[in-house]
Amino acid sequence: MRTHMILPVYITHTMNVFGERQHPEKFIPMCIKKIRDGETITIHSDKTKTIPGTRHYIHAEDVAEAIYFLLKKNIKSEIDFGGAKCPKFNIVGAEEINNLELAQINCRFSR
Repeated sequence: MRTHMILPVYITHTMNVFGERQHPEKFIPMCIKKIRDGETITIHSDKTKTIPGTRHYIHAEDVAEAIYFLLKKNIKSEIDFGGAKCPKFNIVGAEEINNLELAQINCRFSR
């Protein structure tokens, strides 16, 4: 006789995750490399070129903790998800920062 095991499935949406061993093309490691090499950093902005783009950043360890929390808590049994087959969660950083400020912070700490 076969027994079926139900596996908890969660969909998570994360954005702008940063951390150790991040690919060098991503914004934070790219800034650090350009600062170190004395190169110019391009900051994306709005159409008027006066307001820098903003992002929510979150560290990879915080993403891992959030996923561990979801698995440990067994969220699925406590909340009604309106008939969805699996719950979805957004995992994002607490504060939004503009890319110019982030480049300036990187510059202060990379010298």
